[in-house]
Formats: sequence, structure tokens, C-alpha cells
Amino acid sequence: VKLNLEIMMNWVTGKSVGIQIQLNLGLMIG
Repeated sequence: VKLNLEIMMNWVTGKSVGIQIQLNLGLMIG
């Protein structure tokens, strides 16, 4: 269970980082 939780946390943080990068690129292009 702990391993699955760590994988889930990594996926969530990775997804949030990807969203932040997309927002930053949007601001740069805009």
C-alpha cells in the first residue's frame, strides 16, 4: 500500500508540475 501511495503522490506532483509548465509557456507565448 505504501508503494502505491508513493507512486500516486509522484504522479500527482508530476501532473501539477506539467500544468505549471504549460501555464508558464502560455504566459510566455501570450
